[in-house]
Amino acid sequence: MKFHERLWCSISFLVGAAMAVMALVLDPWRTRLLTVIFAVWCIWLASELLRPRIRAREKRAYAGYRNRGGASRLGQQTEEVLVRHVNYRISAYLHSVFPEAKWEWETQFPARLMLHGGEGLIRIQGVPDYNYAQVQLDPGGKIQCALVRIDPFPLQAEHEEPQQPAQGETLDPQVWFEVQGRKVLEEVIADLSSRGHNSLTMNEDGSVTVESDEGEQMVAAFPSFPQRVYWQQMLRVLERAGYAAGEDGDAITVTW
Repeated sequence: MKFHERLWCSISFLVGAAMAVMALVLDPWRTRLLTVIFAVWCIWLASELLRPRIRAREKRAYAGYRNRGGASRLGQQTEEVLVRHVNYRISAYLHSVFPEAKWEWETQFPARLMLHGGEGLIRIQGVPDYNYAQVQLDPGGKIQCALVRIDPFPLQAEHEEPQQPAQGETLDPQVWFEVQGRKVLEEVIADLSSRGHNSLTMNEDGSVTVESDEGEQMVAAFPSFPQRVYWQQMLRVLERAGYAAGEDGDAITVTW
């Protein structure tokens, strides 16, 4: 039923109700009942007039909610497609030389790396003599891979002298940090920050110490630690990771 039809029906009801009250009810109840009937009719009329606007507003709100949800899902799907696309390119690079190669990301949130560029680390299988690869991603779309081998250093006895790198052997501080250093450092900093500290010292022997009322206190130790010849590179790696680092004598000081 259209609005004007409902309106005429309501007016007919209003007139009929008013006539019934006039004929059957005496004052002072007559006036009160007429007032109530007229008020009810006014409320009904107002609701009928406002109903289309309320429905239109609800539709707009629902459409906006669906659009926001759709945009969020679209962004997530776009990241997934981007990661898959880069994954296929890396796989094609490896399979061109090692058809049985398999790999997985060691770097967290590779989509961010793909959007902003930088170096990531992947763990590889089926490639003789190598177990990792560094992936250089350029925001312009260029991808470069470099195969590396990373083996944990054996723990040394206290009386043993630190071994020097073999002739021609090099250590990449970025790879060391991603594979060994980052996890230990993040756990130590989280614990120290919760107890009010804002700096620590990484010593040449791999121990991590902090200043306390009783002097230096050892809080952790790295299974291995880059030798001093690599410390300048280590400082740059730590700065890229968001830490303020500096060389202090026989140690590296890190603040946050």
